[in-house]
Amino acid sequence: MKQREQARIQVLNTVLEHHLPIAQAAEIMGISERHTKRLLAAYRKDGPAALSHGNRGRRPHNAVPEAAAAAVVKLASNGYAGANHSHFTELLREREGIDLSRPTVRRILVKAGIGSPRSRRSQQHRFRRKRMPQEGMLIQVANAREHGTTHRVPRDMLAEEHRHLGKLPEERGLAPYLREDRTVARDGYVSFEGSRYGVHWQWAGSTVQVGVRAGTVEIWAGDGRIATHPRAQSPGRRFTLPGQWSGLPRGDGRPRREAVAVQVPLGEVERRSLDVYELAALGGAR
Repeated sequence: MKQREQARIQVLNTVLEHHLPIAQAAEIMGISERHTKRLLAAYRKDGPAALSHGNRGRRPHNAVPEAAAAAVVKLASNGYAGANHSHFTELLREREGIDLSRPTVRRILVKAGIGSPRSRRSQQHRFRRKRMPQEGMLIQVANAREHGTTHRVPRDMLAEEHRHLGKLPEERGLAPYLREDRTVARDGYVSFEGSRYGVHWQWAGSTVQVGVRAGTVEIWAGDGRIATHPRAQSPGRRFTLPGQWSGLPRGDGRPRREAVAVQVPLGEVERRSLDVYELAALGGAR
C-alpha cells in the first residue's frame, strides 16, 4: 500500500471516530468533499482495499506481449546485431512485420541490457601555426600579402584610404547620441539604472533624455539641460531636484461639477407639548 493511501486511511478513521468533519478531511487529502464521501462509503464497505486503484496488478491493455518482446530481444542479439535502435525499429517493421515505436523498442532492449551502438567519430586533428621568431612579425607579413578577394595588398589600401579618413568626434559631440529616452512619471521622477531622478513637475508625462557624464546623471529636454543629479552608487535611490514642486497649484485644477442634489432649507417647525399625545392615547380631547 502506498504512503498516500495509508495517510488517507488515517484521515478516514478520524472522520469515522467523529473527531474530524468531512470538509476538513477533504482539505487535508486534497480532494473534494464529494469524493471524500465516496471514499468514506467505499472504506466502510470494503475496508482499506477500497482505496487502491482498481487496475493495480493488472496488465495494461496496450502492453507489448511477452512473446513479441522476446522475439525483439532475440533478433537484436542475433540477426540484427550492430544496428542502432532507430535502424533496428525500421528493420523490424520492413522485414519482420513487427510494428513498434522506437521508444518501445528501446525500452525492451535497455531492459534486456542491449544498448544502442554508436559509431565513433575520428578525432579531429588541428595544426597550430608555427610561431613567428619575433613579436609583431605576423602583422608585417599579413599586411604585405595579397588579399585573396581584392587581389591587393592591405598595407597599400590603408595608405590610400588614410588621407580620406577624418578624426573621430570628441566625447562632447557624441554625448547627445549616447543618451536614453525616458518618460517622466506623474510624480515628477525619471527612472534610470534602478534609481529615480527628479525634474520640475511641469515635465510630468513628457519624454526626456538621460545621460551619464563625469559621475553625474544629466536629464535633457531637446537641447536644454533640465536637471543634474549625482549618479547613484546602488539601485533604489531617489534624488529630488531643488524647487521640484515650486509653483505647483493646489488641487487637481479640474472644473467642478454641479451637485446633482441640492439641499432645500427647512421651514420652521411648530413646537407642541407632549401632553396632547398623552390625552389622545387616553381617548381625551384631540
